[in-house]
Amino acid sequence: MQRSDLANMFRIAGFLPLWILIAFAILLNDIKYFRKFGFLTAIGRAVLLILTTATAGALAELIKVLVRRVRPSLELGSYEFRPFTNTEQYNWYESGNLGFPSSHTIVAFAAAFILCRFFPRAWFIWIIFAIGCAATRVLSQGHFLSDTVAAALFAFAITRFYWFWHLYNQRKLIDELDGKLPFESSLS
Repeated sequence: MQRSDLANMFRIAGFLPLWILIAFAILLNDIKYFRKFGFLTAIGRAVLLILTTATAGALAELIKVLVRRVRPSLELGSYEFRPFTNTEQYNWYESGNLGFPSSHTIVAFAAAFILCRFFPRAWFIWIIFAIGCAATRVLSQGHFLSDTVAAALFAFAITRFYWFWHLYNQRKLIDELDGKLPFESSLS
């Protein structure tokens, strides 16, 4: 796949520093709720975006080292696994040239899924952005399709965990707001 501007845009969705920057923008917006809801609630969405994407990226690297499936090879075209022993090119703990799951895709989907919770009316945009990232990884032959599908599933699980953890931590405030999330109640 030739690297077009569109492909670069989608690929950057899997770049963790992008989501840290966006989390900072969300924080700058949400800090206005500091007096109304308190410090932890005001920073909650920004922290949640960073936690989900960073955890997703770290989990992908850990799974790569454990599963050890290499990226697609033009010569072989089939799944290949790296042994756990050290080689001349790689130590056993390095994830270089390992492809399962796709780190870019897991970060993109983790961001998309949590942003769907924050901004539900824009869900389509977030999901298309993440699918675009996955597509660029497969079309550039950097990953098998299964690498990206697994990454999306792992991202869903991670996001679901953090979202319910967030709701649990906000339960008293949600009760005070008649079952609404803090930022939903401030919009009405």
